[in-house]
Amino acid sequence: MTQRLTRITTKKGDAGETSIATGERLSKASLRVEAIGDVDELNAVLGLLKVSLGSIDHRHSEVREQVEHFCIEVQNELFNLGGELASPQNTFVTAKSVQFVEDFIEFHNANLPPLREFVIPGQNWSSAQAHHARCVARRAERSVVGLHQEDRLSSNLLAYLNRLSDALFVVARLLGRINSLNEPQWQRNTGN
Repeated sequence: MTQRLTRITTKKGDAGETSIATGERLSKASLRVEAIGDVDELNAVLGLLKVSLGSIDHRHSEVREQVEHFCIEVQNELFNLGGELASPQNTFVTAKSVQFVEDFIEFHNANLPPLREFVIPGQNWSSAQAHHARCVARRAERSVVGLHQEDRLSSNLLAYLNRLSDALFVVARLLGRINSLNEPQWQRNTGN
């Protein structure tokens, strides 16, 4: 295996440009670099979610382990996704990747009660981290869609990010129900 990062500081980006995997130099403000950065941030936020799982009581170890496994799989796939963004001539995100997320959603959502209103985030630390990851996933998706409008991307890449935010909503609900089966939901202002 070759070393990818032998030097962290190269001083080549001081003028506001960076290189992507193809060797092409791009402005750090370009849509492609923004999308790569948002996907990278999502990966880091999933790391925070994973760390927060350590605070879950051992009585809920099955949920913790399932969510941890999901996070690890997704973090690996996000490197593939970032690689595809950084080397547009390659396709790394597959239909199998999308199916993994869809299967996770279907399996876990089947055990959750239907919602009548929006869930208010913050039932516990891990659930709040999952909601944060969901929001970052949506932002990453918006960045990638913006890039897609300029430079066509694979349908699997787009579908993966779209499903991922849905899956993270399911994760947030699973984790939020650990301490209490009551999920705080938005209450409409009735004008009183």
